[in-house]
Amino acid sequence: MPKFLASDFMIAICDRCRMKVPHKILRADGDSPGLRVCPECRDDMDPYRLPARQTETINIRNARPDSRVGPTPVGLSQTDQSFVLTDEQGNAIQIGEVQ
Repeated sequence: MPKFLASDFMIAICDRCRMKVPHKILRADGDSPGLRVCPECRDDMDPYRLPARQTETINIRNARPDSRVGPTPVGLSQTDQSFVLTDEQGNAIQIGEVQ
């Protein structure tokens, strides 16, 4: 099993600024964890490099289906000078005139 030195006098080199600093203050960089950098050179983790958030499934309690307010169109026919819409009861509704 390897043995490591445990001393406050160890010196290391910052991977970004190449300055000699005490080994115990070097930390992994936020965006590039393979780099060991001093506190002045350390970047915070960029949130845009994280994976995308998962969408949430939000349901409405006691939801009701949509219903039509006006007549339900069954057929559309064109008479001589107008367009006629018929609803489910067979009522004819004139919706426009031909110019």
